[in-house]
Amino acid sequence: MNSLVNINQLKIRYQDQSNFVINGITLAIPKGEITALIGPNGSGKSSFIKAILGLIPFTGTIDFNWEENKHLDSSIGYLPQRFSIEHNFPLTVEEFMGLALVECSHTTGEKNIFIDGSLTKVNLFEKKKSLLTDLSGGQLQRILLARALVHQPKLLVLDEPEAGIDLHAEESLYLLLKDLVVNNGMTILIASHELHILPEFANNVICFHQGSVCQGKPEHVMSSDLFKKVYGESISLHDHGHHKNLKGVKS
Repeated sequence: MNSLVNINQLKIRYQDQSNFVINGITLAIPKGEITALIGPNGSGKSSFIKAILGLIPFTGTIDFNWEENKHLDSSIGYLPQRFSIEHNFPLTVEEFMGLALVECSHTTGEKNIFIDGSLTKVNLFEKKKSLLTDLSGGQLQRILLARALVHQPKLLVLDEPEAGIDLHAEESLYLLLKDLVVNNGMTILIASHELHILPEFANNVICFHQGSVCQGKPEHVMSSDLFKKVYGESISLHDHGHHKNLKGVKS
């Protein structure tokens, strides 16, 4: 497997907790594929993402297999789980995108090229002059995606990107992500509660539960003992067409 990120003996434990939220896992994130992180609330998905982003302390190693632009701000694009808009602040899409480039040394013309290119990738170039507050939930999510792409990252990380959008917008978003992989060679890491995306959109799945993980192709993980322990025996690959939503599952 040609991996973009290698994780070895990763352990994460917060100061106010006695148990490890992630306990000595070793795995790899394949290059040019969509890897889905699944598991119940509190299982370690968000902690894993924070470790990848360098936001929390951990033991073990996380090695990124890229040689150029090793600074995280340019090599990793991040789409957070929640983003709130100040409705009294009239910010356009173009201005919002530009904020991600404030500290860059590029010329104004180069920045405009980056912004236009990212908006084109998410099929929202025509919204460049629109106010953020005038966008639908699905459009805003795609603008956030465009902002994450503006630095042309090698790894794109998304934390529950379907939160707050309807099923049509969710499907459009995942089709867009799949297109980024197929046509742009993007490597994507997604934390999600939506199991129906696995067979259709994920190449690789990592299932978290009580500090442990199971990794592999969707059909392998969804037939594993760990997956059945988390979600029960009744969930299968055939459930994805019914938009099986397991946001209420707890560990």
